[in-house]
Amino acid sequence: MNAAVHQDRRLVFYPCRGETIQNFVAIHPDAESRGTEEDWQAAGCNSQDDLLAALPGAHPSIQAILKKADDIKLWPLLFRKPLKTWHKGRCVLVGDAAHPMLPHQGQGGAQALEDGAALAVMLSRLQSSDEIPQRLELFEKVRINRASAIQIFSTVGQELGEKVHKDAEPYVNGPVPKKPEEFRQWNFGYDVVKESLAVIGA
Repeated sequence: MNAAVHQDRRLVFYPCRGETIQNFVAIHPDAESRGTEEDWQAAGCNSQDDLLAALPGAHPSIQAILKKADDIKLWPLLFRKPLKTWHKGRCVLVGDAAHPMLPHQGQGGAQALEDGAALAVMLSRLQSSDEIPQRLELFEKVRINRASAIQIFSTVGQELGEKVHKDAEPYVNGPVPKKPEEFRQWNFGYDVVKESLAVIGA
């Protein structure tokens, strides 16, 4: 993965489909989307001219590549505050439904996988389906603070952790990460299976 950063915008690009194509993601301020609605594929900035205008400081080599783009989509990035609860009775939210994230920490998919691993542990070794509501409470106990912290961390890149330090603090047990190396440890050094097993006393 490669990234080019210029002031309040960035261009992230990486190979896909066995390195037969490159995907480019341009992240720019909302104001340039001309008031698009909340939609997974909004209208408003879908032309090459719009793309180039969104990255005015791009190096000429990057501009030359962007002029070759033939499938341009606008996907608004939207922040939601952490929810107070994810479950009710036998129903539970997981993944983006529970904790939608901006892409700046690259953790949306990872947190959905952690949800799945925690649920697998919590729903194992049940003696009766009557235990499900209590196990979902335990699932939430394991997951909600960590995922909520990462949801907040994801509003900025790893180099800007100080900006969200205070907002994330209530969800973090221990030191709040602020630097890229601390975020790497926080994001990737956690064992959700181990914690889930400890919570159910296995």
